[in-house]
Amino acid sequence: MIDIIFFLLVFFMISTMTMVQQNTFKSGLATASSAQLDMNQHANITVMADGNIAFNKESLDKEQLVRRVQIELQRNPDLQVILNGDKDVNYGFVIETFDALKQAGVKKLSIAVEKEVIREGR
Repeated sequence: MIDIIFFLLVFFMISTMTMVQQNTFKSGLATASSAQLDMNQHANITVMADGNIAFNKESLDKEQLVRRVQIELQRNPDLQVILNGDKDVNYGFVIETFDALKQAGVKKLSIAVEKEVIREGR
């Protein structure tokens, strides 16, 4: 009986993971052992290794990004923005983008990372 319950639990966990819509480009995120999962409504900003910026898969330059974020903030003042920076992108460019988002009025701004797997005996 317990094996059936376990099977159903795993089944529903895996099926709900496929229902989550990701609006980002594939990029190699940096890792952090303190990473957390956030399920709130948010906007994804991706800074790619080649220096391009995308807002929910829409390529924009920095000025267009600021205008687009300001429009989204008018619709939803509690908008949470997640900044995805490719691990190979220039750190200064990520900080410039972060600063531009803060100046645009974003109050809830996070940087996305992948959870680092800690191995025994490191």
